[in-house]
This record gives sequence, structure tokens and C-alpha cells, in this order.
Amino acid sequence: MNKPKILDVKKTDPVVINDNKMHLGLSSLTGKIYLGRQKNGLWVGEKRDVTNEFLQVMEQKFQINTAKTISCDGVDEYRVIVIDMSKKVTVDGKEIK
Repeated sequence: MNKPKILDVKKTDPVVINDNKMHLGLSSLTGKIYLGRQKNGLWVGEKRDVTNEFLQVMEQKFQINTAKTISCDGVDEYRVIVIDMSKKVTVDGKEIK
């Protein structure tokens, strides 16, 4: 069984959805996002493919042609920029495709 990649902002503790210790995980094999319980980094019991729901929420949170700053413990860490495909993106002088 492959160990799932845990999605979290700090890259340390898994994202805790509620008191039942539900976690989001990304399958490096399929690219799908799962919601379920984990123990020692492995899925236990049922897990559910929530890829479509996750992407719909991301689309609502990060609307087209906007930028959002992601903070961890009050420190700005990342910037998420969402633009439509007709626009060019350049980072540090390199075009991103």
C-alpha cells in the first residue's frame, strides 16, 4: 500500500477536518484527493475520492483572476494566483505553462 501524501500548509501535521481525525490525502499514483482516516501515514478503513468536491471548493475560494496570500501561524508563506488560460504567467523571468 502506498503511503499517501498529506496535504497541509506546514508540511508537518496532517489537516484535521474534525474531532474524528479525518484527513485529506493526495495519491501520488493517481493524483486523486481522498478523505478518510489515517494511522501512521497509512489509510485505515474507508477512504472517499473527494477530488471533484475539493476542486469545486478551490474554484470558489480562489476565483479566476485573483491572488490570495496563504499564512501559517500569522506569517505569510505562499501566494496562490488563479488566472484564465488566455493570460501568460512569468515568474522570475520564466514563462510558466
